[in-house]
Amino acid sequence: MARSKDKPAPAPAAPVVNSQDVIQKYQQLCVSLDSLANAAHVASYAAGQYMQANFPDFKPGDQTFFGGTLARAGAVAAAVARAASLVPEAAEEEAAEDGNAPKRRKRTKTTTPKDPNAPKKPLTAYFAFAKAARQEVVQELSGASNKEITEELATRW
Repeated sequence: MARSKDKPAPAPAAPVVNSQDVIQKYQQLCVSLDSLANAAHVASYAAGQYMQANFPDFKPGDQTFFGGTLARAGAVAAAVARAASLVPEAAEEEAAEDGNAPKRRKRTKTTTPKDPNAPKKPLTAYFAFAKAARQEVVQELSGASNKEITEELATRW
């Protein structure tokens, strides 16, 4: 293949990046993520307190919020009752109908219970030898530790 006599076009110049701008944007991102995390923590705490609260005189149409009535209180109560009555599969289907992605449950590994009367694995050749020869080695090396006895059995094997 013949080379053309034209010189290749020069590469475009790399954009100039001010390192101070990058650092400033990174710090702004960190601060905003931290404030979001704090807000999520406060919201979860408030939700927990609300779920534990006891409202004995609660009637959906009678509640007021800053002087105005909660017009949707009946709809909210009906939605809460409907959501509470759903089984998990139906809740997933309803979430999909709303346009949100359905939540998927993690699959759990099913394990079969072990039979206590099941036969045990047979001893390997080394362990069968060690079981038979241990008494002999203990008599020969009286006062030896278990480690020394095991080492002697390994050398005899």
